[in-house]
Amino acid sequence: THPSQFKTPVATSPPMTEYNKEYLDRKREVGEKIFKLKSGRQLAYFTEGSPSDGPAVLCVHGLGQTKYLWLEPKPIPGVFRICIDRMGHGKSSTTPKKTGYPFDEVVAELTELIDAVFAEKKIPTDKKLFVIGHSMGATCAIEMAACPDIRDRIAAAASFWMGRKSLNSGGSSSSE
Repeated sequence: THPSQFKTPVATSPPMTEYNKEYLDRKREVGEKIFKLKSGRQLAYFTEGSPSDGPAVLCVHGLGQTKYLWLEPKPIPGVFRICIDRMGHGKSSTTPKKTGYPFDEVVAELTELIDAVFAEKKIPTDKKLFVIGHSMGATCAIEMAACPDIRDRIAAAASFWMGRKSLNSGGSSSSE
């Protein structure tokens, strides 16, 4: 089978048998970077847009997702995005098995990545950052906004949960 084809079709109408070509093209376009943290762990991420065009936005996905949750069909004009794979997801390191991964470590490591991206892209350190998170990533965004070490650098934090249509509830939105 071709790498873009699924082993088992997704039950849609008609059945989905492979990834959308435009999606795969966008993934190649944004690429992927790996950042080695001081802890020895690594964070996978992509950036998109020009830091000089507008706000910098850190995008944090939820449980079982990857940075590609944030992949749009086209770049968002006037926005510089940093989209990460959280620990234990995508190509980022696994989470520590015995000690867990407390939010103070999460925030410190995300801050370390932000500092490195800002330095690489020559973004002034006083430029405010927006943070958006989905589901568990929303908790990361809230923790960052509350953390004394970075909260003054954050212009706003947003959290959201995309509900799904439940067949059992007659099509009403559900957060099950």
